[in-house]
Amino acid sequence: MKPTQNAALIEAFARAFHTEHHFCPACDDPTARRLFTDEEYAQLATAVTVLLQTLESSFSGTPEEALLRVVDRYLVPLSAARESYIARALDSAAQTGTAQALFLGAGYSTLPLTRGARLPHVSFTVLERPSLLRDLHDRLRQADIQTPGNVRYVSAELRAPDWAHRFLRETGFDRHRRTFCALPGLAASCRPAAFQRRLLQLRALLAPGSTVVFDYPFGALGNALQDAELALARLGFRVCEHLSPPDITAQFFDAYNLTHRHDRMTAPQNVRFCTAIRKADA
Repeated sequence: MKPTQNAALIEAFARAFHTEHHFCPACDDPTARRLFTDEEYAQLATAVTVLLQTLESSFSGTPEEALLRVVDRYLVPLSAARESYIARALDSAAQTGTAQALFLGAGYSTLPLTRGARLPHVSFTVLERPSLLRDLHDRLRQADIQTPGNVRYVSAELRAPDWAHRFLRETGFDRHRRTFCALPGLAASCRPAAFQRRLLQLRALLAPGSTVVFDYPFGALGNALQDAELALARLGFRVCEHLSPPDITAQFFDAYNLTHRHDRMTAPQNVRFCTAIRKADA
């Protein structure tokens, strides 16, 4: 299993564990637990617990307390806030006429499945690496999780220079219809220049008025929010929402923090969330 695939699997485990162990979780993802056998779930719990020795060598609690600390402090915040942000933006786009949703690199996220069932009038396409997609399909089959009829998974290698052209040729995607496009974690997995090339490739795929939602590490689009918005404008996108870490914490962790005053959750300090609209051609 490749490191990126393993990281995506640990992210799904963290969402499942957090959901199971909190009355008011920051993310509520019961479907994620079904992706794992009991044996694998226990093995991942042990592996994640060991991480605390590196992250906080002075920690002296029980193994159970160590596992919860790693999950809640280091693994869940970005994943939970990202899922909530994408879901909110998707629901908003679906209410304003968007009929297509495109996810680039969703990993083991259950969001396309749950939102696909909730939004039957939206056609979902999830692009993912072939090896991860094969593993995901195996897990869905073993857990008897049904894929909604409006959701399809497509193997794609996004690093290939012609991926966008092949995608249009091999699928029924309609580039003339407004689309919601999510890029979860994509900016963090490649260099800034490569990420901006992805945005240019996407611009060629998307109709004007389409929505693009993504998270990015500080510096990937400039060293300030204004720099990022100028960069996106040059790439053909108009920013309509831009969240800093304090914004993310306030919008997605307030309810959790009210019930967990002694172990509050905050967004990672180097992350930004952005929603942008594909501008019309000049």
